[in-house]
Amino acid sequence: MVYLDFFSGSHGHFLEYVINTWLFKGPRVSNIFTEHGSCHRIRNDTEYMAHRIVKSAHYTEFNILQNVPNKLIRININQDWTNWIYQINVMSRAGDIPLEKKIKSTPESVRCSPAKLRNEWYAKFNSSVDGYSLPNNWRWSDTAVFEFNMESLFNLVEFYNELYRLAEFLEITFVPDQELSDLLEEFLTRNQGWQYYKESKRLVHDVIAGNNIEFFSNEISQALINSLLSKSVGIFDGELFDNDSYPTTTCEIWNMVDQHLKTFDQRF
Repeated sequence: MVYLDFFSGSHGHFLEYVINTWLFKGPRVSNIFTEHGSCHRIRNDTEYMAHRIVKSAHYTEFNILQNVPNKLIRININQDWTNWIYQINVMSRAGDIPLEKKIKSTPESVRCSPAKLRNEWYAKFNSSVDGYSLPNNWRWSDTAVFEFNMESLFNLVEFYNELYRLAEFLEITFVPDQELSDLLEEFLTRNQGWQYYKESKRLVHDVIAGNNIEFFSNEISQALINSLLSKSVGIFDGELFDNDSYPTTTCEIWNMVDQHLKTFDQRF
């Protein structure tokens, strides 16, 4: 038995299914996705559950008692942009509870203020205090472990590279096919965090490149745009953070960034 240890929102059910099916040649499940995009439907397939070799659970996060495994897989998050995806997905799909329900735990004074809600998301993305805890303090430190990088889930070539390395660790072979590449594409299409990040990165590219694009955004995508701008040009405050209204074209954003950068030294 091999354990797959992961934190809520880091896609352990999806990875478990891929490993059991394309590395250990286990049964295939026709539809693994729930309406929220998680892969919990594999739990309803009795043939799959009876034949699985890798068992995923929140062993560390919820201190689930199990025997010490011979081999262990962990899903790690190593990049800022994957943490942003993780923060969104914990809110959007973890436990199959949608964002609309989880957001009700946010104080009404924040939910009713676009600037406050935008900055709360920005804090989740960029502060270890305000965001959901990243995977850490793992159990079974003496067990042979494969650190699976969550970053690889968002690119087909990187994903296959990681699975090939994992197959060597497990001493088996990795035999991908068209169905696996199609499955990853569906996973990405249903992945709220990835879709937010991909679109926000495209918009920031247009901002920096001087392309004037009209767009629609909400507080999550606005916080992502601000986060990308913080990392790219060092803007951490100003109108993009303080105003309830947010630009609707990339040219407007650039004008605010340009003005901020040109006047930054004058503020001290």
